Amino acid sequence: MQELPTFNGNSGEWLSFQAAFRESGGSFSAGENVARLRRSLRGAALEAVSALLITQTGPEDILKALERRFGRPDALVLGEMEKMKTWTRVTDSPRDLCLFANKMANLVATIEVLNKPQYLHSPEMLRAAVEKLTPIVRNKWYDYAAMKTEGVPELKKLASFLNEEADKCAAYAPIERESEMARSKRRTEHIHIVNNDSERVNMRKSEPCPVCKRDHKLSDCRKFVGADVSARWDLAKKCKVCFRCLRSRHRRSSCRAPPCGVERCTLHHHRLLHHQRRPEVNEVSPSAVSVTSEPAGEVLASAINSVINDGRNKRRAYLKVAPVAITGPRGSRHTYALLDEGSTVTIIDAQLAEQLGLSGPRDPMKMQGVNGEESSHDYSMRVSARIRGSYETEEHTLRDARTIKNMSFFSQTVHRSDVQGCAHLQEIENVLIYERATPKILIGQDNWELIISNEVRKGPRHQPVASRTQLGWVLHGCRTSTTSPVVFCSHLSMMEEDHDPLEEIMKKYFALESLGIEPRTQMKVHLCQIIMKMH
Repeated sequence: MQELPTFNGNSGEWLSFQAAFRESGGSFSAGENVARLRRSLRGAALEAVSALLITQTGPEDILKALERRFGRPDALVLGEMEKMKTWTRVTDSPRDLCLFANKMANLVATIEVLNKPQYLHSPEMLRAAVEKLTPIVRNKWYDYAAMKTEGVPELKKLASFLNEEADKCAAYAPIERESEMARSKRRTEHIHIVNNDSERVNMRKSEPCPVCKRDHKLSDCRKFVGADVSARWDLAKKCKVCFRCLRSRHRRSSCRAPPCGVERCTLHHHRLLHHQRRPEVNEVSPSAVSVTSEPAGEVLASAINSVINDGRNKRRAYLKVAPVAITGPRGSRHTYALLDEGSTVTIIDAQLAEQLGLSGPRDPMKMQGVNGEESSHDYSMRVSARIRGSYETEEHTLRDARTIKNMSFFSQTVHRSDVQGCAHLQEIENVLIYERATPKILIGQDNWELIISNEVRKGPRHQPVASRTQLGWVLHGCRTSTTSPVVFCSHLSMMEEDHDPLEEIMKKYFALESLGIEPRTQMKVHLCQIIMKMH
């Protein structure tokens, strides 16, 4: 039986996969075609039609379901437009002009196959393509474009012009050598492997979580994340997963995952397995530490919390920080995003953007803070990426984010004790807890659809609130604990004829004349006892 090419959900390969099925599907029965599809689908593509493959559904219904998700014409055309922006500029080499002409012809053919002729009139795509030409070829194009050819789209006209120019210089272009073709193939395979990082993550999702047996990674498991650090270590040991990546059962010494990085930790373990550093003994009052069966790190953390909250009118504010997964050409990364409704621009750490392979036009940017302090970033890039909440499944587009170097933000922690006692947060408290969250992304009003609240859960004024955004639940507001001194004053009145020296001394001590107030004339002696009690 003729097998179909493997399709893993990469939209750029959809047209060739669809064409391969159409060309050979007529030679097989419906059942054989379903079997061929079952063997060729991988990753996200297999997940999208897994239920249809085990029912009596015909191959056409399966193909329509795949096309509905991975073969949307507008999305494919926009993807090709983004690829065109990454094309290298044409040099004076005839070989470069031939390659560029070939890419432009393929782009026009793809748009025509998708039956989207309106994109062939796109002035943005035309300008982006013309700017990559050499000045000489560009001037020739201006003369060619001035010719009246009614009804021919501009991009198609440009493709015809480039083919003619390539034919003129084809004789002077060096032939494709086998070594060059092999290097190009290896480079393409390397890029394919890097770009399929998200595919490998999706393939791992087919393996159930070792803790709750559901379809997600261990690092996204609510039961695992909601446990304390020592319990996470016990679960990781019980499941026999790598302590560095929490993904598979390979040896930690052979894992290439980066070090922890929390609090500048250089140890080789996952960030969810990081114990908080023990504070100095002088920082914690001995009376505040209670002996429990909890691990030492947890005891000290709770002790510090008790010291902080033991004052009067103590208040802690929470900012909208959401755990997110952001995806670029080189794969996905898990980090935290600050949802800042007071910011007019979205910014992302330059190092994170480089790891994701994000690129875009560079232009200088100035940032101004609350006190009027300005900072300049001369080489800031304008990039876009795909983003989703760590506890969400739907991805969204993060548009026009500006990169800045050495992005430093606060570190925020939400303990379970911070949300316990809040009745309105009981159902979602597991997704609100995180440790040492340092945002690497700030989302402002230019991406307002990601930060608006679709649902709000609020309780009393002294307790924090939770808002549901497109990136998941975020905790914000304040938690206030008020403890004011209560003064009890007991008065004892006595009638005495004679006054001994002690009574005279106390009378003078408590006399109101010392406060500058004239008292009423009394015949009684008042003995006052003041007891101060702090609550």
